[in-house]
Parts: sequence; structure tokens; C-alpha cells
Amino acid sequence: MKTLQAVLASDGSRGALRAADWLAQHFEPDQVKVTVVTVEHIDLPAFMEPSSPDAYETMLNEAKERGRRQAETALAETVSRLAAFSPATVVLNGPPVEAILRYVDQHRPDFVVMGRRGHTLLQSLLIGSVSLGVLQRSSVPVLVVHPEA
Repeated sequence: MKTLQAVLASDGSRGALRAADWLAQHFEPDQVKVTVVTVEHIDLPAFMEPSSPDAYETMLNEAKERGRRQAETALAETVSRLAAFSPATVVLNGPPVEAILRYVDQHRPDFVVMGRRGHTLLQSLLIGSVSLGVLQRSSVPVLVVHPEA
């Protein structure tokens, strides 16, 4: 039997960890090669008024460091749930939907597994949904696991 290639997109949220659990419950380690991807996100305040170029640089560096730490935490928590699979890990950069889709297009896995945060339709419309964006635009099948599944 062919070993499947799976990408698990994780932000460390309850939904993403539930997606990792789903993968571990439905596959044996010899059935699927798992790559866990996360996106390093730089979260800057919407309205920044740094007092100087140095202050701006400081704020940017702090935001980058927060993003790096969040990505590392997301990977560690997710990988711990998939230890039997010895997953590869990749940190992506850029807007999450585009970064995940770019990775999928470059590596052509058999499928993508990801969680959703459980936003209402209105919340998803207002703030966006990474899982919905990937689901709508992916060139490979995507399984979205609800955090309460």
C-alpha cells in the first residue's frame, strides 16, 4: 500500500490539536508521512505611532519575536500529539491562507488536515477564516476538523 503524504496545518489552537488527534486516531504511522506546518505571523498594532525610526524597529522586532515564539509553541504542542509519526515540521511566512496554499502547491501532499476555531459565520465573515480559505482554494483534498469533534 502506498504511504500517503499529509500536511497538518496548525496554529496550536484547540481545533488544530483536535485535527492532530483525528489524524493519529485514523491512521497508523506506516500509512502516512506527516508534515506539520505553521505560519509565523507578525501581529502589529493597526495604528502605530512610533516616536522614532528606532522605536518602529523595536516594535517590529518584538512582533517578529512574538510570532516566532507562537510558531514554535504551535509546532511543539502539535508534534507531541503525533510523536509516533515522527512528523517533519515547517515554519511558513506570510498571510496564513496564502502561505499554506503555496506550500501545498509546491509539495503536492495527498491531503491537508486542519482544525477550525469554531467561529460563527458572522465572526468568520468579519475576521476571516484560514480553514475556509484553504478549503475553498486548495488543489488537494482538505479535511477540516471541528474543535468539538
